[in-house]
Amino acid sequence: GGSLLSPDGELIWRVERHQEITWTPRAGHVDAVIIGDFAEDKHVDPLAFLAAGSAGVWVVDALTGKVRDIHYVGHAQGLSFGDFRPDTPGLEVLCGCRWDNYGILNIFSGRGERLLTFQPDSVCERGVPVNWTGDGEELILIATSSRSIGLWDGYGRKVVTFPVEDLPEKRTDYYRGGESGCIDIYGDERDEIYFCSGGKIHFFTQSK
Repeated sequence: GGSLLSPDGELIWRVERHQEITWTPRAGHVDAVIIGDFAEDKHVDPLAFLAAGSAGVWVVDALTGKVRDIHYVGHAQGLSFGDFRPDTPGLEVLCGCRWDNYGILNIFSGRGERLLTFQPDSVCERGVPVNWTGDGEELILIATSSRSIGLWDGYGRKVVTFPVEDLPEKRTDYYRGGESGCIDIYGDERDEIYFCSGGKIHFFTQSK
């Protein structure tokens, strides 16, 4: 991992200082990568965010592979992005942790600055962006325990709770193999939430 290839399979760049990822215990490879114009600033974009296990989160110039920043957050594992803070320029990047650091989530600005660290529980390692209100702000779906299950905002606060205890399966963890997520069913600006269990799919939508 940590390399950009052309459509013909030719190496364009390998991330600067890639040996640090290879040699770091419990790293050795990149678990997840996202690349894009997250900062919405032509002097910064495009950037690549690399979740490199115990080597941390690497923020990289996506044109050259040069390192812009490294954040040692624990065992960086899963990545997603969304407009979690509409009052902040660009998009935000969410990274979860695993292996000895379960449940620690970090939110980065589109420029690669760490904005927030929070821990909804000691299980989750990522979050799904959800357009719940339709006003442009995206929330984070976490569904790993009774403590965390719900939608969280870009400031680490749980703002929506789903009554999953009323479902026939009476479970509060829906995170294995796509057991939870979001989809726009009604065709408006907002997403609905689904939970899968026992061969059934349960949907939750806004009350208004």
